[in-house]
Amino acid sequence: MNNDQVTESVLAVAEKLFGHYGIEKTSMDDIAKAAHKSKRSLYNYFTGKEDIFRKVLIREMDDIRDKANEILDKNIRKRPCSLLKAYLLLRPELIRGALAFCQVLKTKFQDDMAYQLLNVNEIVQEFNHWEHSLFQRICEVHVRNEFNECESANFALAYADMMQMALQGMNYAFFVEDKYEQYKVSYTHLVNVIIDSVENKLDSKKEKIGVMLLKINRKSKK
Repeated sequence: MNNDQVTESVLAVAEKLFGHYGIEKTSMDDIAKAAHKSKRSLYNYFTGKEDIFRKVLIREMDDIRDKANEILDKNIRKRPCSLLKAYLLLRPELIRGALAFCQVLKTKFQDDMAYQLLNVNEIVQEFNHWEHSLFQRICEVHVRNEFNECESANFALAYADMMQMALQGMNYAFFVEDKYEQYKVSYTHLVNVIIDSVENKLDSKKEKIGVMLLKINRKSKK
């Protein structure tokens, strides 16, 4: 194995250990044993357990963004509501698979001092900023024809803020209290109902505008 392969192998093993035992209860000895490496050899690649955890978290955040962008790229020609729906349905599945991130969320909600000691706030904030920007872009596409540029930007900013506030509450129930499976069906149904109702409203609005334009066109020809 080259250095990159060894690093990836250790990070994959460490992610499972962090997810199963938690951050504090996972030691360098545990990681070395699970990775079939000597503890001493791990220090050739990492400065310690905290370094491994940070790299696992960065790896997970990059993976979430990559997979989300892949889904969004496939739906790019669809209307903004469909993009939002695709992301909201994918998001909890991606986060549930990010074992280190779930541990970070639990620590952040349960023990702020322990969270600060993890020294991962910058990584988490970078992800939050990416997600906030995503919601803003989706909203701006939706409202750009209804408001002027300044109003559209303010509306999109407030929209992104509210989306993140709602999702932070869901993060607690889904990943801190581990109730995602309990709420999964209801959450999926809720997203479908809300987004579909918005799309139906937009279709109805477009239909009315189309009828009005048709009437105007007919009158102009008389």
